Amino acid sequence: MPKIETAPAALERGQGPDHRSSGEGNTTQIVAPAQAKNTHGGARVDDAKSGLIRDLAFESIGIAVHYGDVARKLLEINDDAGALYAVGQLRLAVVTACQCARELRPSVRR
Repeated sequence: MPKIETAPAALERGQGPDHRSSGEGNTTQIVAPAQAKNTHGGARVDDAKSGLIRDLAFESIGIAVHYGDVARKLLEINDDAGALYAVGQLRLAVVTACQCARELRPSVRR
């Protein structure tokens, strides 16, 4: 198994970030360290994400209402193929709205 070290340790030895050892016994790879955690503005990022999820839920519910109306009208005129398509689109919109609700649930508990 090759030895993995972080980039700062390799840079201290004078090896660049794209250095790869080609020696038989030396299989050192340089891996960039994990990104630092965002300690500034984490709440703002969460608020922005929640806002985008709310927007998606709002649009999905609007699409669901539209396809629900379309499906009803198509069933009235006996267009089974069109109604099946509309119900399929309705289902996708409702599933998306439910996924958004599940994503927003942790933010409600705060």
